Amino acid sequence: MASFERKAISAILGRIRTLRDGSRASGAKPARDLRAEAPARLREAAFSDFEAITTLKRRGGIVVDPQENWDRLWVHNPALERMKGLAMGWVLESQEKIVGYLGNIALLYWYGEKMLTAVTGTGFVVDPEYRSMSLSLDSAFYRQREIDLRLATTAIESVAKLAVAFGSMQLPQADFDLILFWILQPYPFARAVAKKLELGPSLSGVGSALASI
Repeated sequence: MASFERKAISAILGRIRTLRDGSRASGAKPARDLRAEAPARLREAAFSDFEAITTLKRRGGIVVDPQENWDRLWVHNPALERMKGLAMGWVLESQEKIVGYLGNIALLYWYGEKMLTAVTGTGFVVDPEYRSMSLSLDSAFYRQREIDLRLATTAIESVAKLAVAFGSMQLPQADFDLILFWILQPYPFARAVAKKLELGPSLSGVGSALASI
């Protein structure tokens, strides 16, 4: 049985490595030309940009906000009472098409008896051919005046590096970026992991059974 387990685990780990290194596999499609067709200009985002930003987010494969969420964040947000004139975000626009976006959410915190104003970015997305200009979006975020805190809370690794370049400090906790799971139903969780790894039917069943044990 021990030998069988080792073979199954080895096969599962091999599948994980294959998925991780897929971009290096032979026969991969050549990289497409990512040069921008035309320059883009930076401006503040507006409510009238909702549909164009939604389309951009879909192209970028990120979660799309409903209109109600925009109202909640940039109309009914009580923090805006303390932060008059705050930009709701910025867009990169090229030939009347929005090719980049970074939202700007107002927040309030208390530190002892002092109220602090804060902002956090949201929905950062830029079309591939315009990513060399994404710094202008980040720069607009970090140039905001009369703000006590600027927060980057869900940044991917590349965006986190940009935040550090703009003077942000990482949390003083070495494993702050680790994701922890509290597994209450081991077998369904193991099946979900197997599906995520795109394991074949035989490996999926064996791997789920072993993992749940």
